[in-house]
Amino acid sequence: MTVVKKQGQKEEYSPEKLMRSIKRASEGTGEVIDTNTISVEFYRIVEGKAFITTRQIDVIVCGLLYTQGLFKTLAAFMSYDEKDKSVF
Repeated sequence: MTVVKKQGQKEEYSPEKLMRSIKRASEGTGEVIDTNTISVEFYRIVEGKAFITTRQIDVIVCGLLYTQGLFKTLAAFMSYDEKDKSVF
């Protein structure tokens, strides 16, 4: 799957990069992140897609964090600067 960034740049999707970003957001929150569940659910949602935008990734991740009750991590993830999210 190819990630399309805001400036039209493209790169191959990396689940490792996404999980690192989520883990960074959770640092200092005291919340325990089940990265396996998030990764599996994320893949289930995007399975079969050829392209995904960084904004779509953000929306999916925010929804997954919310459904797991990880509100502090969700707030931290949403407050990242765009340069910090460029790891997708």
